[in-house]
Amino acid sequence: MLLKKKKCYNNKAVHIKIGTFVRLFHITLIRIFCSSFFVQYSNQHKMYVHVPIQLSWNEARNYCLQHHTDLVTIKSQQESEAVEHLCTAESQCWIGLRRTMRGWQWLDGEVPNFTQWKTTDMDFKLIYYCATLGGDLWFHSLCWNAKEFVKRKRTH
Repeated sequence: MLLKKKKCYNNKAVHIKIGTFVRLFHITLIRIFCSSFFVQYSNQHKMYVHVPIQLSWNEARNYCLQHHTDLVTIKSQQESEAVEHLCTAESQCWIGLRRTMRGWQWLDGEVPNFTQWKTTDMDFKLIYYCATLGGDLWFHSLCWNAKEFVKRKRTH
């Protein structure tokens, strides 16, 4: 199920779960004027967090690991739909996919079977590219560029 940011009240973001059941979730905001982390729930009950801090891909990954989680991996259409509202094409966010000497790989070393690339021209040889999410599409960007990112919500 998907969540969308609805309104901002007294430093709390109100989110509504879209589906057969409607629930309200209140998330305390970290920044003033409701520029909070946006939480997304998938059908598999995984949670994703948009982190509005601009870091390089490696810095974003280290941030995630320090918080006992990792950058998001998107291995199915359902997971793609669960995170597509977190970042726009204009404000692309890092995901856990990068180009290595063996080609594109997820953080666990798996080669992507499911992809949402904006362009099919992925025949470049540089290994300095990492993937970004922008809406329902993926883009490639130099890994040292500063961008916001999407991480998995830490489970207890």
